Amino acid sequence: MFILKFHSLLILLVNFLFLSSCKVYYKTSDVDAKLKASVTNVNTNCNDILVKLTTLRGAYAALQCPSDVDPFQTATRLSIDVATRQEQIVGMQKTVNDAYASFSSYTKGKEKIASGTEEWKKFKSTRKLVKSTIKTLQKKGEATIEKANEFNSYVNSEIVPVVKVCETKSYVNDFEKKLLEFPNIRQELSAQLKKYGIQLAAFEKRSGSSHPNELQQLKEDLKILREELPILDGIYSDLEKALADFKTATVNKAYIYSCAEEYAVVKNCDSIILQAQKELNDIQVSIQRTVAHMQSIIDSIK
Repeated sequence: MFILKFHSLLILLVNFLFLSSCKVYYKTSDVDAKLKASVTNVNTNCNDILVKLTTLRGAYAALQCPSDVDPFQTATRLSIDVATRQEQIVGMQKTVNDAYASFSSYTKGKEKIASGTEEWKKFKSTRKLVKSTIKTLQKKGEATIEKANEFNSYVNSEIVPVVKVCETKSYVNDFEKKLLEFPNIRQELSAQLKKYGIQLAAFEKRSGSSHPNELQQLKEDLKILREELPILDGIYSDLEKALADFKTATVNKAYIYSCAEEYAVVKNCDSIILQAQKELNDIQVSIQRTVAHMQSIIDSIK
């Protein structure tokens, strides 16, 4: 019985010695392929998220809104929160890539990795680090996306409705269309001046001596029409200058937002256009009223 127990113990001892002296070998290329696939997947997902986060935060930053009053204060806080989480993702992505770079370095030139060796210990440490970092990345990524969606929703619901946007190309096109109205108005005024200048001369020759009061009224009306020309040219000149200033101030800017300092040029142009439109309407009303008055005098005395 004692011998039997000893024999069993001997077998266990032999087995132990056999197992402890047995090494497991792993092909470096196989291990590298699996590790590289994980790292590539991390980079693809992280880069996709990071681009979207950068685009989201960049779009809000382009508005150049203040950060000390709501709703902008809250939006800024949400943007900073997203930025902090973004930096954490960048850091964890770097950890994974650095771990893979380290693996590539300590396995360089080695076809196999044997268990129990220094390379094996390093690999186990690398694998553990990559696995734990990916797990954390998954959680952090999901939380970051949730926060980014919250930020995006807030901007769309609270910021977009209160921030005005000027698309500079469309603004310039609309401005130039307004300027195109002036040659027609000036041409019409010139035609009226010519027409009633001729009629005034005919009236003076025919009825000037017998109707001096009416003649004087016609001369005064024609003077009013002539005086509208330089006023019209002045309005056109002011608008041209405003447009030139706008183009200079907005060069290489596709959009200008009401939060930005540059939006002052939009307000200035809007004010000039509004004033010009009022003056232009007044001129047109004056022309119509004056022409009607002149025509009524001419028609009353044949």
